[in-house]
Amino acid sequence: MKKERMAGIVPAWKIGSMALSLLMLLGLGACGEKKTEQTVTPMTTSILGPAGDVFEVVDKPRTLSVKDNYSFNLSVSVKRTAEGSVKDLEWGLELLDENDEVIVSDEDLFSIDGRDTLEGIKVGDVGNLKMPLHHNVDESDVKKITKFRVTSKAKKDWGSSSSATDEVAEEVVAEEVVADDGASASSGSEDWDKVLDEYEEFIDKAVAYAKKVNEGDISAMVEYASMLESAESLQKKLENAGSNLSAAQAARLNKISIKLAQSMR
Repeated sequence: MKKERMAGIVPAWKIGSMALSLLMLLGLGACGEKKTEQTVTPMTTSILGPAGDVFEVVDKPRTLSVKDNYSFNLSVSVKRTAEGSVKDLEWGLELLDENDEVIVSDEDLFSIDGRDTLEGIKVGDVGNLKMPLHHNVDESDVKKITKFRVTSKAKKDWGSSSSATDEVAEEVVAEEVVADDGASASSGSEDWDKVLDEYEEFIDKAVAYAKKVNEGDISAMVEYASMLESAESLQKKLENAGSNLSAAQAARLNKISIKLAQSMR
């Protein structure tokens, strides 16, 4: 009987999607960024899910920053209303129209600044969460966004840790996978070693590419096609690599994912 336990791991399919999302964002940047800001208000001060037992949203208008109808950034103030931990929760964000219809949402935001400070906030005090959401939305629908709602849920086995940029690798817990015949599979898959090498190389190139885009280097437009091709190939390999990772491979995967999340800010 096999025994396997993983925690703090971002699933491969999501990483592949993030890699493509990064390239889409960078490609839009190479063609010239379009940045807008609009005012949004809380649909409710209640936070959906378990975080609502100890925090509530401060009822005041906020500025939603939008880049290329794809990258949404919202700073939300939350007030502690009761004692309790929110360390092991996943946070999400919904952006809605005036009729409370959801335009775009993500129930598992990968990187949120300020989340790790919430544990130290006393009852009655206020903390701030910088919540990034990445999703393609039609410009006409972006203009309809007038409200937001914060959501939360219990962390899944592979969910993000309390600080996606500093603590993910420390949250990795992996036990050996023991096959029926007693053989150990803790060494992981050789395929994963190759995929991780390619993944890390790709992220390093993408970060360098992002720098070119931000500096207005026109050579970035020429490089975009090959970068996108690499991203699509990598996505397929990540999806097909399976789940047999050793503890060392799992830790390395998370560290590379942190670098990717930071690049998408």
